[in-house]
Amino acid sequence: MNMKDNKKQMSLISHNNKREARFDSEFYHSWFNGDLPCAIPACRPGFWSKTIEIWEKEGHLAFGQDPCDKVGLDAQLMADYSCPIFLGLAPAFDVEIFEQDDNYVVFQDDTGVVQKALLDDFKKTKGHFENAGMANSMSHWLKHPVKDIHSWKIIYEQRFCPNMEKRLSSEWREKLKRIDKNTVQILEKGEVGNCPFLGTYGMLRHLIGAEPLMYMFYDNPELIRIILSDMLKFWVTLWGSFFAKYGSVVRRVHFFEDMCYKVGPLISPDIFKEFLSPIYTELIGFFKQNGVSVLSVDSDGNAMTLIPELLKCGVNMFLPLEVQSGMDAAKCREAFPELFLFGGIDKRVLSQGPVEIDEELERRFITAYKKGRYWPMLDHSIPPIPWENWAYFAKQYKQHCSRLRDDI
Repeated sequence: MNMKDNKKQMSLISHNNKREARFDSEFYHSWFNGDLPCAIPACRPGFWSKTIEIWEKEGHLAFGQDPCDKVGLDAQLMADYSCPIFLGLAPAFDVEIFEQDDNYVVFQDDTGVVQKALLDDFKKTKGHFENAGMANSMSHWLKHPVKDIHSWKIIYEQRFCPNMEKRLSSEWREKLKRIDKNTVQILEKGEVGNCPFLGTYGMLRHLIGAEPLMYMFYDNPELIRIILSDMLKFWVTLWGSFFAKYGSVVRRVHFFEDMCYKVGPLISPDIFKEFLSPIYTELIGFFKQNGVSVLSVDSDGNAMTLIPELLKCGVNMFLPLEVQSGMDAAKCREAFPELFLFGGIDKRVLSQGPVEIDEELERRFITAYKKGRYWPMLDHSIPPIPWENWAYFAKQYKQHCSRLRDDI
């Protein structure tokens, strides 16, 4: 370690005489910009709904009890992707059921996608896309709302009106009334995201469908450009109204993409550069002009060949580093030293046992403490696993998060 790194380390450790980490805005700013952390904020993972159901049936959880609360995993900063402004379809599509039997249902969800799902899953989600995480399995998507320029323009003109006041939630409206624009305390950790309608490829896939979109890049590229241009105008107009009224109160903007699979991207770097880079570059420039400092992208799968293009556009944070797809945190840190990383703990070890859990945590936290710009967390929601494994993981994860750097 050179003297410069040592100075950074000590300045972070010594800011609290009790040698306890204080995860304030100064900490996050210095950590994000390359200073080595003295400790790391704990972060709550997500869970499959089936996992929760099993633990409730086994008596480990009371009905409705949070599994993180049960094991004392109190996150210093929760992964909250709530958005002050609703970016989706308004009005939404009507939820319609077309076919139903004892096991399955074919329906149109509130984003206009026709899909076949397990009946039990539909009863949980009620056909609302925002509830998709409550389902225990992935549905089979059959039809998508955009097929040509006519169908797109109807949706865009009727359902993507950039009226900020109508799209701002009552909860955020009350928060913004109390904000101190000088200290920005209310929204210091404010995040922005709206799956799937803040992103480029992810948004297109949802509206058009994965396979039709692949053909459309070549057979009807002009329609792709029109959709992206229209959505860029929607985002800039909507957020421009927000920033004009409330000022630079948002620190992070989160883009949903999921544009990769196990061994690589679903689109080539050339397609990304031709269609998506111009949108990212202009939109990120707009957000930076309005005080946004963290621009994060979410994509499962192996994104190693697309990350260089994201960096050129101004993206500076990436998640979730899916381990089974080859997204090793240490290798990513080496390849992209300027990129802040989040995730990278292999969820599969939770189904194994204490030895494997300890080895995985030690490996990831060494990278985090010694290399910096990395926030270890599970690389996806937790599938059904033994309760004892979850409790052990949570205990060990908290201990690693609270380690001071001279403990490494």
